[in-house]
Amino acid sequence: MPSGVQLVAFVDDVCVLGIARNGEAAATLLNPVLEKVSDWMTSNGLKLAPAKTEAVVLTRKNIYVDPEPFVEGHAIPIKPSMRYLGVELDTRLSFTKHIHQSSLKASQSALAIGRLMPNIGRPSQSKRALLGSVANSRMLYASPAWAVRGTKTAKNRLAMSRSQMTTALRTIRGYRTISTDASSVLSSMLPADLLVHERARVKDQLAEQLGPTTTAATKAEERKISINSWQARWDRSAATPEAVGRRWTHRLLPDIGR
Repeated sequence: MPSGVQLVAFVDDVCVLGIARNGEAAATLLNPVLEKVSDWMTSNGLKLAPAKTEAVVLTRKNIYVDPEPFVEGHAIPIKPSMRYLGVELDTRLSFTKHIHQSSLKASQSALAIGRLMPNIGRPSQSKRALLGSVANSRMLYASPAWAVRGTKTAKNRLAMSRSQMTTALRTIRGYRTISTDASSVLSSMLPADLLVHERARVKDQLAEQLGPTTTAATKAEERKISINSWQARWDRSAATPEAVGRRWTHRLLPDIGR
């Protein structure tokens, strides 16, 4: 590959990453590479799907000219966002669309699972928490990749907390009038944005590990950090004048770690 171009491939998905200052330079850089990839595929008995090929421009500029890439004579459409390996990559890399879609899928899973665990009777709380983890897993797919950028905005954090609240209420057999903060504490469910950052830290720690520290020890250490952050948030939440219900819950359960 020429300088400024990198290939990322997984099974039958190939992504060509090119770095250029403008659209014209990007097209000049990428089109020969796309032709080379196509030739390699053909010589190895494989076939590209030009109709399924798409591109996205990752930039901080407000005004820019889209490149004009081609593959096997077909113009590749430039889209505001592109899905790759299950993650929605948007132009600004804000991951807003990805979080919205994954939160929606998690909410749908929570509603479907909710039919198995109505508020009256049925599974115990431990089994409810296990079923609820399915919804969290859908929402937090590939979270280490988008943890920092994706949780920067309040809009994204709110979408995640709303989705998680459905699962938390089903776990504790609670009413919808219970606050998000209180439902998280009562269900022992770490808030989604804190869990995202925890998973990212664990991934980084394990990647840099040279000593004999085990994965379990690393996860336990990072969980302590998350619990401390959650405790500080719980204390602040209960201190607000309008948080009558949360103050009462905080009085009964002041120590999240316990």
